[in-house]
Amino acid sequence: MNIHEDLRREEVTKPAKGVLFGNGFRLTPLSERDTQFTEKCISSAESSSTALLATTELFRVVRALLTNPNEDYAKLCRKAILDGVGVLSLPQLQDAEKHNQVEQMTSEDA
Repeated sequence: MNIHEDLRREEVTKPAKGVLFGNGFRLTPLSERDTQFTEKCISSAESSSTALLATTELFRVVRALLTNPNEDYAKLCRKAILDGVGVLSLPQLQDAEKHNQVEQMTSEDA
């Protein structure tokens, strides 16, 4: 079922978040890969609030979470996908650790 079909259902009141995963150069070494999405794809994604996520980005995050389980980092990544439009760069693991430190300092001040 696609986003438009889903929206036609009675119980659905707003469109689902569109996410397109790109793996266009899967047989090419990472260092030699070009952008996964064409300009037309990027433009269309931006006008429809769709997130574009290269599988290399997803792999990096999954590998980080498998070697260092971190719920704060997982939440930041999910939020980046849900809020993102166009080509996404997911947070680094250090971003979650900094975010958590700021939240702890803020809650201590309260």
